[in-house]
Amino acid sequence: MGGESWKVWRRPDSWVPRIGIPVLTCVLSFLVFPGIVVAQEETEPSKAAEDQAREITHEVRPGDTLWGLAGAYLADPFLWTRIYELNTQVVEDPHWIFPGELLALPGAFMTEAAADASAVAVETLESWDAAQEQQAVQETGRRGVSWFGGSSLFDDSPDVGNVIGLLEVEMYREPLLVSESDFYRAPLLVGREEVQFTGRTVRKLEGNPLNLRIPAGVRLYDLVIIELDRLDVVAGDELRAIHWEEAANGRRIAKSVALLEVREADSETARAEVTRLYGDYQVGDVVILAEGFDVSPTLSQAVEQDGLKTEVISAEVDQALLGENEMVFLAAGDRDGVRVGDEFALFDIRDDASARFEDRLATVRILRVTDETSTGRIVDLRDTSPQAGSPARRILRVVGG
Repeated sequence: MGGESWKVWRRPDSWVPRIGIPVLTCVLSFLVFPGIVVAQEETEPSKAAEDQAREITHEVRPGDTLWGLAGAYLADPFLWTRIYELNTQVVEDPHWIFPGELLALPGAFMTEAAADASAVAVETLESWDAAQEQQAVQETGRRGVSWFGGSSLFDDSPDVGNVIGLLEVEMYREPLLVSESDFYRAPLLVGREEVQFTGRTVRKLEGNPLNLRIPAGVRLYDLVIIELDRLDVVAGDELRAIHWEEAANGRRIAKSVALLEVREADSETARAEVTRLYGDYQVGDVVILAEGFDVSPTLSQAVEQDGLKTEVISAEVDQALLGENEMVFLAAGDRDGVRVGDEFALFDIRDDASARFEDRLATVRILRVTDETSTGRIVDLRDTSPQAGSPARRILRVVGG
């Protein structure tokens, strides 16, 4: 009997009915699909849990900092790095957050109780800010634009001009057509008889008790002794030191090397201080009275269609190729109506001064004028080939002043 029962149990068509289909189905479902029931339970939070959780973000206001937000929301300002790490896609630099940015706070959700506590903290902070700002308004009579109230760099304030305390702030002004530095730096092409009243640098004053090998040249702020010759000067007069160079047609180039201010003077000599240095100023260089700089800030330029025609006499530096900012001399001066600030176009030596404006090689702006010549600085260079004899035509004429 027992053997027969064992045999029936082993037969495929007999053991299933003994176990029962319902029981087998449950076992197989648990073995094959163990996560179905759990997954369903996890994706359906209870209504109570949903009510107790809500996502927390903060919209940045003027004056907010990560330090302050960590103190308000997390009760510890030193936890500001947690807020930053959550918002690296929004905040590039933790030192700078900007109004309107939406920041996620640590933890994707916050319980209702914690959210209420944070809201109370923020409301308290806002009330404190409002009180501070109101106090500042009462004290200063104006409302600050900063979140903290009170005075700010960007506040509206009464117009007090350009004086702040004892410091006078220089207001922006349009640059002059010709600067003072350009004016005094510019060389002159003159005849030998045109410069009559000159002095000469005879000595440089220097303390050298150790017999050091000091360079022979005169430097900025050095004191020099001037032999006046035919000059008549007093303390406060401005002198110009020049270095003579020979030029063609019986002329000489007076190259400016320094400006000096007379400190003391008698009938034969003067003591002067070097106030500006433009070149290699040496003992022995000639000194003349400096012309006054009287270029008006109201000067402007007007286009001249068929302007004064002249030519290039020479350049300050005798070389084959010219560069921008170099000086040239034109064969037209004060008697021809040339004024400081005029501009001339230079053309190829094979053309004439009536050539088209588009064919110009360079443009020069006049810095100094004598009776017969003028000195111009190249302000626009299109070709390096202007040379002595190149035709020139005035294209911009100074008006006003």
